[in-house]
Amino acid sequence: MKVVILAPRLDVPFKNFGPVSEERGPITPLRQHWANIINVIKSGHEAGGDQVTVIEKPLWQFTPDDATGDANYVPHKNPKNFVPKELTFYYMQTVFPEYFTIDTKGWGVDCSFFPLQPIDHPDQETTERISKFVDDRISNNTSKFDQPDAGYKYTGDFDIFFPCQIPDDEVILNNSDHSVEDALDATLSYASKCGMSVLVKGHPANPGKMGELKKVWEKYAQHSIGTLIWADDISVHEAIRHSKATFLVNSGVGIEAIMHGKPVYHFGRSEYDEVSYKLIASNPEIMRQQIFDFGKRPISRGKQIDFLDKYLKNLVKTT
Repeated sequence: MKVVILAPRLDVPFKNFGPVSEERGPITPLRQHWANIINVIKSGHEAGGDQVTVIEKPLWQFTPDDATGDANYVPHKNPKNFVPKELTFYYMQTVFPEYFTIDTKGWGVDCSFFPLQPIDHPDQETTERISKFVDDRISNNTSKFDQPDAGYKYTGDFDIFFPCQIPDDEVILNNSDHSVEDALDATLSYASKCGMSVLVKGHPANPGKMGELKKVWEKYAQHSIGTLIWADDISVHEAIRHSKATFLVNSGVGIEAIMHGKPVYHFGRSEYDEVSYKLIASNPEIMRQQIFDFGKRPISRGKQIDFLDKYLKNLVKTT
């Protein structure tokens, strides 16, 4: 069988920001995992006797015409925007950067193994294994992006933690009817009316795109009854630990909040739909009623643990 792996050039941006130099630059540790998954795919097929061709280009330069194999591996795309003629596996990095999804339906919530069906009472072996996985990542302050030192910089806890996403990220454009700006506005409006405190954290990968979101925060911070803080210098794990709940669109931080055993409220489609609460971006009173109703059916810690177990079992580890 002829297998074609489309490999994104890892020393340049994944989005089109203009001409690309032929001179190679360094590869960040986060991007190195992409090189590792390509090697895993390549060696697996070669061990089975398949003929493997790796085509490397900047990610945004790939087209379906590049996928000429009997089986093709396409990075960071889905059938909505990339449709080759032959069998296609879409591969994508997850919130756990050394783990990838490889799936014919796409990535994120589009993967064929969703929806998962977690149970309330996983067995002891599952509970112990997932608890160790969770404890290791939290204690080592491990996240997809580098985090500030895990020291808490505030007095007291917050009612809500809102981690910002990059507004034009594909996970927003493909899987949410609500923008990050609208979701943040709805969350702060609800919190302000209820006198709740909110910790908002900008996205660490692209601070330059947080400008409009900061304007939303500033609009409420001046008049809110509760404390509203914008923080870039706090670890995501500390932010989750010191908040009662996490509100977001559909960020992978939702999975990290589930790791901490915290409730998650989201505005978009997400991988963790079965262990979180879907919000309708609307006025504060509707949100208040929704959240009150959600409180009548709390999600058990056992179900969160079983979700993490089932999720990890569907991923491919690179190391």
